[in-house]
Amino acid sequence: MKKLFPFLVFLFFLSEELLAKPEYAVRIRANRCTTCHSSPAGGGHRNLTGKAFGPKSAPLKSFSEQDIFGFDLRAIAYTPLKNVDKQANGLGVMAAIPSVSIPFHSNDKGLEWRLVYSQNIGGFGGFTTPRDAYLRVKLYDDYRAFPQFITIGRFSPPFGLMTDEHRTYVRQQTKTSWNEQEMGILLSGDWSYKFHYDIAIVNGEQTKGQGFGEGLIYEWGAIANIRYLANWGWMAGVSGSAHHCVPVREEGKKCAAAASLYQVLSLDSLTNSWLPGALLAEAVAGYNTNSHLQGTKFVSNLNYLTSVLEDKYSVGARVQWNYNFFPDWTFVVKYDYLTLDWEYRKDAYYRVGAGLNHFFNNQTSLQVRYEKAFATPADEVNAEKKGFAGQDIIWLLLQVKI
Repeated sequence: MKKLFPFLVFLFFLSEELLAKPEYAVRIRANRCTTCHSSPAGGGHRNLTGKAFGPKSAPLKSFSEQDIFGFDLRAIAYTPLKNVDKQANGLGVMAAIPSVSIPFHSNDKGLEWRLVYSQNIGGFGGFTTPRDAYLRVKLYDDYRAFPQFITIGRFSPPFGLMTDEHRTYVRQQTKTSWNEQEMGILLSGDWSYKFHYDIAIVNGEQTKGQGFGEGLIYEWGAIANIRYLANWGWMAGVSGSAHHCVPVREEGKKCAAAASLYQVLSLDSLTNSWLPGALLAEAVAGYNTNSHLQGTKFVSNLNYLTSVLEDKYSVGARVQWNYNFFPDWTFVVKYDYLTLDWEYRKDAYYRVGAGLNHFFNNQTSLQVRYEKAFATPADEVNAEKKGFAGQDIIWLLLQVKI
């Protein structure tokens, strides 16, 4: 019984910030992330619409009635259930993230200059580094062919399906979870209310090689994303990224690249609200992206990790079903898959999870989930301890947002 008791933990791989909610965007037919967020790529600081919207939409009160200041507090209860370091559980506040979004110049033609900044001041990471830190210039309000937003600084990369499911293999595979921002310039726009695009030129995860251990050091690169929103409640998109990189122990340049194909289907629209909820899916292919996993305990066996580090094609996928059986209760079923070497697809990771999300109001939610994991590489099966990717876990997450 002691093994099943939930503990709070400072744990990187469970750091789940409430990012963009694509299922909400599909429900209200909003293809611009700035409908709810300051960032054109989504996630991070929310504006008034983002604060007011949720499963239990209601008028804002007191401090939430403004969009300049925000705060995100998260605590987590977590326990691994097999073959892991016993120190990988405990009690603690996971993150406390104040944020500001300050407009300082605008005119009647839609032009606006805005500074956005956020920093984790508690839990994992402490005061070590800012999160979002950028200047956003909005050029106009309507739909045109050229970019509407120019974003300069540190921002979440516009790659794939951005959700609050941080532990998804494809986010870890491509280093695009909530904890990995990029430094560079981002151009975002809409040809129409149906088509949105993002183009970013970046320098490789804030500073060259930060967090990559002895794998490939990322240098300058580019990220592109385009998505389509249909009238009947369906969103689909494709993303691509490419970085120049340098092997630490070899000479010469190499390249890392990844591509994502994703979709969100509103089941409310498809079933005339008979089956409320959403179906989310994403498939990702990567080349030379496995070096992200060094130093993260994702794989526990170093021999296996070394064999799949460079010049390998990896493939990951996830499918998630959200069933809103009550306005404030959501049942979640999730499936994850990742193989680090496409030539040996039997060496793969799988994870199946199910749980409940309860929304007390638009600002507070509680999630609980059980996830069963499988690691089939021989080196991983025979390892004394499983990496994070092979853990069975129970976790409980409390989020309070202002």
